[in-house]
Amino acid sequence: MVPLGAILAQTGRVTLAVESARVFHNGATFEIRCVRRRTNESSSEWEAGAHDRAWTGRPGSGGPRFGILYPDGSKTLADTQPAEPFPPPRAPQAVLRRVHSSGSGGDRERTAQLALWLWPLPDPGPHRLFTEWQAAGIPESSLEFDGALLRAGARGARPYWT
Repeated sequence: MVPLGAILAQTGRVTLAVESARVFHNGATFEIRCVRRRTNESSSEWEAGAHDRAWTGRPGSGGPRFGILYPDGSKTLADTQPAEPFPPPRAPQAVLRRVHSSGSGGDRERTAQLALWLWPLPDPGPHRLFTEWQAAGIPESSLEFDGALLRAGARGARPYWT
């Protein structure tokens, strides 16, 4: 696990935070928390929004879009289809897929957890994880990470069985 603890994007109502990257020998999962706070919604509006799929980051929902920008200027965008089942990608094509999402909340705040699978591990050097969420008023925003951090984490990855 590589702790990142960074805010990817934030408005007065929504925060997208990248908490960590769970690193494996061949790729990494970015763990992202989306927190939406209640502002001036009535109780009925807030309750109706509990089932709004957009804020959970589900593909095709009008929610946040994600991608990786590589040092050479190339990009990989998160796919718009559910991640499972999916055929193994052909190298050297990089893949960024949403692998799960879940949510919870109460009468003041709602939280969704989502994960993005990145394959293969990026080379050492500066990369940017970026997002854009027009419906939430979030323009393109990004945070920088070094591929070397993920590769260092991968060296410590251990299989469950050998």
